[in-house]
Amino acid sequence: MKMCMSLSFALQWDFGDGTSATNQVTTTHLYSTPGSYQVTFTTRNATLEATASVTVTIEAP
Repeated sequence: MKMCMSLSFALQWDFGDGTSATNQVTTTHLYSTPGSYQVTFTTRNATLEATASVTVTIEAP
């Protein structure tokens, strides 16, 4: 008997400036205003959730 398991999980990026992206393992983002932003990545499935955050600083050109 062969069993096939499907993994179901959600991905969420919060860029700290009011924008976000969903269900993308990797992504890019352009900030329109210099400043410090906390970027948060969250993944979750039916039983677990994991979150990682980092502060990025965008300087004026």
